[in-house]
Parts: sequence; C-alpha cells; structure tokens
Amino acid sequence: MIIQANILNTDYNRDWIHFIQWYQNLLFSIQEDTILDIWDTNFKKIASIELGGRFYEPNFQFVDQKLVLIAKRGSRIAIIDFENLENPTVVLQKTENGFIKGACIAQHKLYTQISETHKDKIHFNFRVSDIPTLENPNPEINYVIPVTEDDVYNGAFYNQIVKDTIYWINQNSIFVMDITNPDDPQKIAAKKIVDNGIGYPVLLTDNRMLVLEIGGDAWIAVNHFDISNNNIKKISKGILKNHCIRGWELIDQTLYIIHLDFKRINKERKYKTYISSIDVSGNPTINYTKELPIIEVYGEDSSTIYGCYRTGESLILIQGNGEIHEVSIKN
Repeated sequence: MIIQANILNTDYNRDWIHFIQWYQNLLFSIQEDTILDIWDTNFKKIASIELGGRFYEPNFQFVDQKLVLIAKRGSRIAIIDFENLENPTVVLQKTENGFIKGACIAQHKLYTQISETHKDKIHFNFRVSDIPTLENPNPEINYVIPVTEDDVYNGAFYNQIVKDTIYWINQNSIFVMDITNPDDPQKIAAKKIVDNGIGYPVLLTDNRMLVLEIGGDAWIAVNHFDISNNNIKKISKGILKNHCIRGWELIDQTLYIIHLDFKRINKERKYKTYISSIDVSGNPTINYTKELPIIEVYGEDSSTIYGCYRTGESLILIQGNGEIHEVSIKN
C-alpha cells in the first residue's frame, strides 16, 4: 500500500533521497548532500540542518540524542545533537591526513579509523579523542593500536558496540577492540573472514551476530557469527545469497529483510523486490519470502529503497523518489 505522503523536495539540486533512517519516532533524511532533514511520524518536516560539508550515502550511528555521520571516502564527520529540535546543533570535524573509514562514539569517546599511505602501502590506523562539541570542536587526538605487517584488517565501514568491546566490520575481516580503558583501547583479535562483503552488523542473543552485506558486489547477503569469547567463528553463510539487501528490521527473534533478486525482468536491468522473514533464535531459517509490488531499475536511484522501519505490524519502505510504502509483516 502506498502512503499518500512524499518527503522529496523538488527545490533541492539532487532529485532523489539517498539517506533515510528512523530513530526515536523521528525520520532523518538527506537529499541535498549538505542538508539533514528531520520529520515527525506524519512526515511533517520539523527541521532542516546545514551540515557544513557533503555527506552522500554516509555511514551513521545514533547514540543517545546524537547522530554521527561519516562521509564515505572522505575526511569529514558531523555530529548532530537533536535533543532540542527547535535548535539542533552540528559539529563538523575534518582530518588533514588520510581518509576516515569508520567512526563511532562509545564510552564518551570518539573512535575513528583512518586510512593513510606510508611507503606506497595503505595502512589503517585507529584514533581516539573526546567527543567534539561546539565549545571544543577539535579535541586532542591520540593514535592507538599501532599497525603491524601481520594485521589483516582493512577499512571498517560499520561497527557494533557490545559493552566494552567494539567490533569493526571490514570487507575481509573483523577487528575486535577492547575499550575497558577508553583512552587506551587494546586489540583483542583481528580475524580474516572469507566472503564477508561490506556488511552491517546485527547483534543477536547468545553471543551471536549477523553481518548483512549492504555494499559491494560479493552478494553473500547474510553471514552468521559466534562472537563468544571474541572467537569470531562463522557459523553459517550465504543466507539469501545472490540477493541484494535494501533494508531490514529485527523484531524479537525474527529478522525481516527487504531484498532484490538479481534475475532480470524480460532481460532488462529491472529487479523484483521481496520481503523475507527469518527466524534467528538459532541457526537462521527463512520462514517465508513474498514478492512486493516494487521494481528497482538499475541506474535509477529514485527507484532504490533507502529507508525501512517498523510501525505496528507493518514495515514502512521509502524509495529515493520519496514514495512511501506500507508492507505487512504477516505472511
């Protein structure tokens, strides 16, 4: 069912929305790369915030009443404090050396991973600082955990924080960081992972984690890991293999995934969209898969689903063109 509302702004230079996230009954979107829009549950705009730099399809983290945006392949982090929606604030931090690959706030500190070139080789270094504020936008930064030739980790696009541990999810590895002492984090493990893809981590019960591939072209889809004792053992892989994940929602012990089948429609680069319900109480098992009335066209970003969140017994899906769909999670 299509909801009669649209959050596309025809006055912006870019004609599709490329970032949509739901948090604390607020919808956050980016269409113009330098502006963050915030909407209420009825899709009424509450605020538009100048970010001070370009953020196209940024990585992100919500923590308390802050949104951290990390520019992909860039040198910028924006920290938006939206506790006061009538006067949200933005702190923009830039790095002069290298590129920011991943970042997160944990233990009241900002941790970043930086790629830098030394002797014609790319190294990935970790840094820690206080959280930038309007009063102190550029706090002192310390490099931590020196890189060695034996390290297998590479650029971390996403991460998962579990108590005093950060799991940095990399394309070919997972790096585990102990932040018991926030100013002096330690390396616990750096494990090479075959066929991991660029994935978003989802924490499950019983010391388990899923990694949902949402970037790259490995098409592994979903990997399942045991992270007890930081062992990082792959339990299973390739759930929904050769499908492209566009959104997900974890509800209790069920994971709902919105995905594309890469089979072309009539030999054209058009792809059907599906919803799958997956039981994750143990080894992930697909409960059902059903087709949705949404077609994605290759190269047309306006047709891509960028937003997915739950409301009642439905998922709300939002395409780049601003169209809003309500999909039942009942089989």
